[in-house]
Amino acid sequence: MTRLEEFACKLSDDSLTEAEIVELDALLSTDPNVAREFFALLDVEAALRGDRVRVELARPILKAIEREREDRVKRGVITEIKKHLDSGVRPAAAEAAVQPAPIHGRVLDRRCAHDRAPIAACGCIG
Repeated sequence: MTRLEEFACKLSDDSLTEAEIVELDALLSTDPNVAREFFALLDVEAALRGDRVRVELARPILKAIEREREDRVKRGVITEIKKHLDSGVRPAAAEAAVQPAPIHGRVLDRRCAHDRAPIAACGCIG
C-alpha cells in the first residue's frame, strides 16, 4: 500500500492525524498528478463503500467489550483473593462469615442460616 493509498483509506475512515493531514496537504500541493491520483482513490473507495451491504457491527462489538470487561473484573477479583491468601490475612467479610449469629436468642452458624432460619424462627432448633 502506498502512502497515498493509506491516506485515502484513513481519510475515508476519518482517522487521519494532524501530522498526516499536514503531510497529505504537502503531497497534494506539490504535484497535480498526485492530487488527481488521490481523488481517484477516494472515488474508488466511495464506490466500494457504497456497494457494501449494510453490516451491523455495533452489537458484536458491544458484546466483545462487555466480555472483556467481565474478564477484567474476574481477573482483578482473583488477583485480590490470591493476594489475601498469600499474605495469610483473611478479609473481614470472611471472618464475619464464620462467626455464629444469634437468631431469636439462639446461636446459629451463618453459613447455613438461609437453610435453618425458618426452622429457627419457630423455635424447633437451638
